[in-house]
Amino acid sequence: MELEELEAEFEEKQTIAEAKRVRIAAFQDLSVAYIEMAEELESTISDGQTALDRLLHFEQDHDAPAYFDDRQTVLEAATGSDESPSE
Repeated sequence: MELEELEAEFEEKQTIAEAKRVRIAAFQDLSVAYIEMAEELESTISDGQTALDRLLHFEQDHDAPAYFDDRQTVLEAATGSDESPSE
């Protein structure tokens, strides 16, 4: 019985580790996308309102609020809610 319990515990830990790996990869992808967007805004947009609009659309398109449970995104601050607006 002890071997079965150890196997079950090991499988559970593997599942948790995989979920963490997937979450880390998603954060890395979002981080890269934010950097690319910032570089694009810096080189192509001089109007602050246009840059803000692009950021809001970016956060909505990438579902940014879902990544930040403990923080408010610019999208959430602009819409006055904790959820992204529907279009």
